[in-house]
Amino acid sequence: MLIEIKSCEPKSYENEPDKMSALINLLATHGLRKNIIIAPKQVLLDVINSDLYSKNDKRYASDILESNRENNSLKKTLLMHGIVDFSSQNTSVIKNDNLYQISVGYYQFLNPKNAEATPIITENENDFLFYSVVGKYYSKYISKLNLNINLDHYLGAGSHSKTQFDKLSTKHPFLLCIVDNDKPHPKKGEGSTSSVFSKSDRTFNSGRIAKVIDIREIESIIPKFIIKEVFSKATATTIDALDDICTLADIENDFRRYFDHKDGLNLKKAIELDSKYGEFWLPILGAHSKFSDKDCFKTKLCSNCGQCPEVKGLGNSLLANSNNVIKTTNLYTIKRLLENSLKDAWYSIGEYVLCWGCVSTTRPSRS
Repeated sequence: MLIEIKSCEPKSYENEPDKMSALINLLATHGLRKNIIIAPKQVLLDVINSDLYSKNDKRYASDILESNRENNSLKKTLLMHGIVDFSSQNTSVIKNDNLYQISVGYYQFLNPKNAEATPIITENENDFLFYSVVGKYYSKYISKLNLNINLDHYLGAGSHSKTQFDKLSTKHPFLLCIVDNDKPHPKKGEGSTSSVFSKSDRTFNSGRIAKVIDIREIESIIPKFIIKEVFSKATATTIDALDDICTLADIENDFRRYFDHKDGLNLKKAIELDSKYGEFWLPILGAHSKFSDKDCFKTKLCSNCGQCPEVKGLGNSLLANSNNVIKTTNLYTIKRLLENSLKDAWYSIGEYVLCWGCVSTTRPSRS
């Protein structure tokens, strides 16, 4: 992520080892391409010209100086950037033109671990891999900054995400957590994984934020052309299920937003959800005769006939298999074929991933 050094006096730190250690860690995080550092020119020159700092410190400071002007412009583009204030130990948030500056004290970077790539929490490794691609897509085709993404992944494992978030929030000044909302109906509340995150967790009151995506599950935003490639050699039953999903998604953009891609949806469940929360599923399913011809569809009362029609799910391996296809898919192909109904979600998620994970595309500085 982009981190700005403020109120730093490198020549004065001979007798302030904590400040010197924090500064050295920040210089290294840029040089090793774990984050992007910007600093006043004089700060960097003081490091370069001082006997207090090592050859590597000077090399990293020179590296920052070379890209300082270009990287300073990122402050006007990224949703948020961090500030490490060497004169304060407080955390503060400033909002300008819908962009956020999160200021933290230098002591947060005494631990070299905090100068590693910014931590991110997702439910599992496959979620992380997919979100990384979304971030790269955003960087290249939406922000057009062409920055790389580097994030340190931590396992959320569903209901453990909040616990992990709270634990890491006590250690790291900057942290991103992304979770599904698990809503099977637009008027139903969030599921147990996301609902435990407070309003404060979700807002820019610090550099630690939980982003609850406005969709049921990550599978909801896998491009259809990727899913079709995954099942290009599947059985007829699976291909029929995929055809149903694509047909209903074409009828209603929000179909995939609330559909359970792993387990599917049957008419009984649709009746139950609409009866409790209001019409949503039945008008969509009504476009398919296997639903609309059923008496229970018309009466909205399940007869427990044992022959409940359904839109079958695509199984628990959908995301993992999709990631395998994405590995060999050019980002431009994704840009060209990504359906319009998914673009807002890719924008929203990509903006956060780039903000917390951006690093330079140039090679790390070497000693």
